[in-house]
Amino acid sequence: MGDSTNVTITIRKIDYERLLAVEGEGEANFREVIGADEIDDDGDWVSLRGYEINYAEWGEVEDILKENLIPYDKSWDAGGGFSAGESYVRVVDGEMQELEFYEDESKLVEFLKEVKDLPAEEIKGRCQEEYQRLFPWEIEKL
Repeated sequence: MGDSTNVTITIRKIDYERLLAVEGEGEANFREVIGADEIDDDGDWVSLRGYEINYAEWGEVEDILKENLIPYDKSWDAGGGFSAGESYVRVVDGEMQELEFYEDESKLVEFLKEVKDLPAEEIKGRCQEEYQRLFPWEIEKL
């Protein structure tokens, strides 16, 4: 496994069409600019796929989407030194906010080790704190 992986970014079709208009690009040229290997359109959603994306950071696409306040979902396969995961980027109070989750559950294991011997009320409080940290705003579909 290397440090490159496959990444899929999904946006609403209406946002994709708006993005093409703002960027002044045709779809073929836009695909080349962002380095997409595939662009799939199912009518409501557009999925941009890149293979061999370094550390699952597809800056060209993500930067353009964030600059244009376009919400998106992103998923990636495992690579060298990182596990598979997914993120959700949404506009919250006029700013782009991101929630990221990894397939690797090692952080959960560590948390459970920390709280396993605590009284129930303290565990509940710690769980509520962790939930608020992970979910500072509600996740909705695009």
